[in-house]
Amino acid sequence: MQPHPVALLQRWYSLVRDKRVSRQEFLKSLVKVFQDQHPHGLVNEDINFARYMAENFASLEFKTLEEVLLVIRALTATLSTVGLASHGWLASSISDLEDSSATVKSTSLLLQIDQLRVSVIVGIVMRLKMYLKELYSLSEE
Repeated sequence: MQPHPVALLQRWYSLVRDKRVSRQEFLKSLVKVFQDQHPHGLVNEDINFARYMAENFASLEFKTLEEVLLVIRALTATLSTVGLASHGWLASSISDLEDSSATVKSTSLLLQIDQLRVSVIVGIVMRLKMYLKELYSLSEE
């Protein structure tokens, strides 16, 4: 029998669990970690941290459905901004790679690695959103 996963942030959430406004502010501040993704200077630890936070959100014992909707709404907003920007970066990088200049290619390759890291984080956010929707039987509406 598999033990039920417990969010490592569950204890912190429990501290604010009795007050609705405090819970919402706590969740809003946590979900912001997914919003601050820029294609410069990301390292593998940033991906690991995004995964850690996604796993915590996935196993957090929310008190109300309103909180789940708050997290999903924030994830949707993140996907609309960071995801769209990531798509633009990747599209421009592909056109840069078609350029025959070796200098442009090496610069573009370094930028692409950062952009790929952002796209992995975007994928984590997308999967978390889908998981929460499935777990709580929510539709896109």
